[in-house]
Amino acid sequence: MLGIESFEPFTSELAYQYNITNEGGVEGRYRVLKNIMGLWLVQRLRAENPSLAFSDMALMAERATPFKYVINPNDNAFLNPESMTQAIVEWFKSRNLEAPTTFSEIIRCVYDSLALAYSTALENIKEVSEREIQSIRIVGGGTQDKILNQLCADVCEIPAITEPVEASALGNVTNQMIAIGKISNTESARQIIEASCSKVRYEPSHIEGLEAIKANYKKIL
Repeated sequence: MLGIESFEPFTSELAYQYNITNEGGVEGRYRVLKNIMGLWLVQRLRAENPSLAFSDMALMAERATPFKYVINPNDNAFLNPESMTQAIVEWFKSRNLEAPTTFSEIIRCVYDSLALAYSTALENIKEVSEREIQSIRIVGGGTQDKILNQLCADVCEIPAITEPVEASALGNVTNQMIAIGKISNTESARQIIEASCSKVRYEPSHIEGLEAIKANYKKIL
């Protein structure tokens, strides 16, 4: 999920066209979101190669040529295929495109495509909300994937900051503490969480030809 927090929903025709959701949250807030397939693709690839750790896969991706192969990670073909590896290869072949041939290329394809999906979703939300977004905060299990976090910053061209791995659990605990009067409100809870967790900041690095890469991705969509 990639989005912003707002005290008002965005329900314009443009928001509808971009398939942006407004999920109700605590204290009258809304999570204005785009849902992205995310690390499901990486998890399925690892399931086909159980001898590899996620860190091994990240290193393999780092060594492959960047942005050589790009897919739409939200394509229905990747919802629950019998083999994610084969589904990715077939996605290219069915479009008469050159397909990745090595596992490293397939993993790199997924990483690059996810980063481009994040960037596109970010552009959609900025356009709908008319907000300027200065950084991305990453929470949950994905915070542990350093390669993807750096790619996120590079492709979105703004800093990415990783925060708690167990974000859902911390949110649940602090909201229970608010309910019993131990914490006054959400802002206080966030201050406590922020003071209790370490953060890593990823500064964006320049990618040669990024605008052309993004334009090609949008053609794929």
